[in-house]
Amino acid sequence: MSLWPKVREELNLIVNKHFDTPEYHHLFSVKLTPERQKIWDIHYPHYIKSRRDCWGAAAVKAPLDVKRAIWEHEKDELIFDKRMGSAHLTDEQMAEATAEANLLPGVRAALMAWMYLSTTRPWIEALTVNHITERKNNPAIVKGGGFTARFAHKRVADQGGTIEGLDINTKVHMV
Repeated sequence: MSLWPKVREELNLIVNKHFDTPEYHHLFSVKLTPERQKIWDIHYPHYIKSRRDCWGAAAVKAPLDVKRAIWEHEKDELIFDKRMGSAHLTDEQMAEATAEANLLPGVRAALMAWMYLSTTRPWIEALTVNHITERKNNPAIVKGGGFTARFAHKRVADQGGTIEGLDINTKVHMV
């Protein structure tokens, strides 16, 4: 039997347990007010930029076939995603996401931790650290829906509007 089905099963278990932590329960229990949405909106581009940087760092040490798989994933995110009609962050948003002065200390620490793991761990660990952030959005893996879908539904419930009225980036990451 191949090792990969067992690894896949373990990663699925980890990502599902992640949603059952006190931090996630708290995040989804607090009303998303317009003020809280502004804080989210300041931090989200930094998260996206961090993902791009960390995927690049993971690719540096990876074998060529893994580099190719990472590049295929990152092409949409960095250059052009047909579903969105653009990259996931514009050049202007990417430039703004380099100014970290507005970040909450815990967010800055998390982004630095991802980069630390992506640059110091063996390629398979760096790949896993990054890949798990993709798995958290997969409704076929996460019982109850992926993170973006859950957050989108919370946003609509707390602030009004419709899922269809949300930004394209949110809608793309819901599936």
